[in-house]
Amino acid sequence: MSSRIHDGLADLGHDVAVLRIPSPAAVRARGEALHRRRVVAGVATAAAGVALTGVVAVPLLRPDDRPGPGPGNPTPSGTSAACAPFTAPTAIPSWASLRVAVFFTDAASPAQQAAVAAELESMPQVASFAFEDHHSAYERFSEIYRCAPELVAATKPDALPESFQVTLRYPGDAATVAERLRTMPGVDTVVHLPQ
Repeated sequence: MSSRIHDGLADLGHDVAVLRIPSPAAVRARGEALHRRRVVAGVATAAAGVALTGVVAVPLLRPDDRPGPGPGNPTPSGTSAACAPFTAPTAIPSWASLRVAVFFTDAASPAQQAAVAAELESMPQVASFAFEDHHSAYERFSEIYRCAPELVAATKPDALPESFQVTLRYPGDAATVAERLRTMPGVDTVVHLPQ
């Protein structure tokens, strides 16, 4: 430390021996620790986002899956049939699912979507599939959440992901199909849907 700084701090009454400048190695270690914390926080945020997408977006996939009045599924007391509660699937065992949804990232290109379509066409496990764009997803969202008009009004069509709705030949094929599609470019997530 230069003598002028030392003298200036001594005049102010600061104990110069207490002031220590950390070594470059200590500064680097602190920076790496902060970087690790930020990475962990980012991964946790991404995981929470994927989980939230599953909880919010999965109900958009098939409006015919909404529970409603009927044999074995009565309308809860005090609820109209038009606004019966809908619970989103969170953990569907692959062996119980004949349907799979392939959600795309916002940055997925038409070429990446076409590659996923070609892969689906080549898979013998797939009986059929259909593309759902932002507006179709929004229409489904509006129907499912028609009893929450504030939520529908606050949601824009572009906020809902584009996807392929896939119907499988056999329920046991869901895990195989999901594994093949999950790593393709442009694919955000693949979810098993309830029957």
